[in-house]
Amino acid sequence: LQNLKYLHYKLCSYIGIFCFFSRILKKINLNNETIIVAFGAQVDYETEKFYNIIGVHLLVIYGLTEAGGCLSYSTIKNKKIGSVGKINSNMSVIICDQNTGLEVSRGKIGLIKTKGPQLMHGYYKNKALTKKVFDNEGYLLTGDIGYLTSDNYLFFKARCKNIIVLDNGENINPEELECLCKESKYISQINIVGQDKPYLTGIVVLKPEYRNNADMKIIKKEVLIDINNIIATMEQFKYTFQIKNIIFLEEEFSFKNKCLTKKGTMNRMAIYKKYLKQIEEMYENDK
Repeated sequence: LQNLKYLHYKLCSYIGIFCFFSRILKKINLNNETIIVAFGAQVDYETEKFYNIIGVHLLVIYGLTEAGGCLSYSTIKNKKIGSVGKINSNMSVIICDQNTGLEVSRGKIGLIKTKGPQLMHGYYKNKALTKKVFDNEGYLLTGDIGYLTSDNYLFFKARCKNIIVLDNGENINPEELECLCKESKYISQINIVGQDKPYLTGIVVLKPEYRNNADMKIIKKEVLIDINNIIATMEQFKYTFQIKNIIFLEEEFSFKNKCLTKKGTMNRMAIYKKYLKQIEEMYENDK
């Protein structure tokens, strides 16, 4: 039943795009000749799909300053929704196991490493840091997690420092789950936590119409069912991806309260410190 509700929601969204947004797009001159370039932060999957549906070209560039800015990019003819484009022909990019440093096969997730002529020589007057970010073969460790397809498209998954490791050793990308959870009709913002814990939990900001409901216990139950049904639609779904408990916040995450960065991304450490007591209370029953 929940999956049917989810499919109904998606169908209504697409009908809305075609019936209503098409008129708006004509007014502001967005059409199949419009090109939007995204660089500096990951574009979520739903945003890419939206622009694809309305016929606007959203092109993604992925890179970092230490590697000359561009490791991969998409073009009108060469792009895949969800990817950060094809590898720059000037650069070599490999995916390696985070623990062993050995290259993994195509399609497997690991640490993104790169080497090429546009790579920096090192950090100015900081040999220790330079040595830390380069391996023995001269590859720069980007600190990002992703995978390469057989046709050389790169998919960015998360920053290494954002990966959650449960107490059973399971590695989970919270950003991917958060992106899915925001498809819920209830969710305005969500931050998923669970480092060194037995399962995942979430810090949730509800949409205004669901805040201060007469019975928040019922809302909590409905939100958990809704987001976990959405997460279960993942192609690579595992039981450990389920969110077991949540808390609701009255205050939204923002740059002002230091819960968001200037780029609008989650400041995970600040959120964790700010709501540490509430986070620990979600795991109290397991002690």
